[in-house]
Amino acid sequence: MARPLTRTERRLQERVQPLLAPDEKIQAALYAHPRLDDRATRVAKIITVILAGFGHPDTWTRPCAIALTDRGVVRFRHNRLGRPVAEAQRYPLSDLGPFETTGLDFWFDLAGQRYTVTGDWNSEHTKMRRLREQAP
Repeated sequence: MARPLTRTERRLQERVQPLLAPDEKIQAALYAHPRLDDRATRVAKIITVILAGFGHPDTWTRPCAIALTDRGVVRFRHNRLGRPVAEAQRYPLSDLGPFETTGLDFWFDLAGQRYTVTGDWNSEHTKMRRLREQAP
């Protein structure tokens, strides 16, 4: 039996569902931060963190909502408040993965871009990984 959704998970799904086709069903949804790729940029931001204390560089990118549906994977555009307002891009399920977990760090790749998942969304990350592994 599946665990019930938390209030935060339920609210994200309620905000994303109207942006999808009427007969499309959400299987899992989460907020994730795109990870910084360029090594020089990452080093510069880490130095800034040390000198100025502005938090971890992976949290400097705006999080985006990503939903796994019965038709594939959808990434959404956001308004200034961070709420999903429109579909940004749709991907086939084959573009999702691998999923990785190292201690408290959860991340996954979507079409070559790595996304970091924060603690509130770890259960949805795990659900997405399980659904991806079960897919043909």
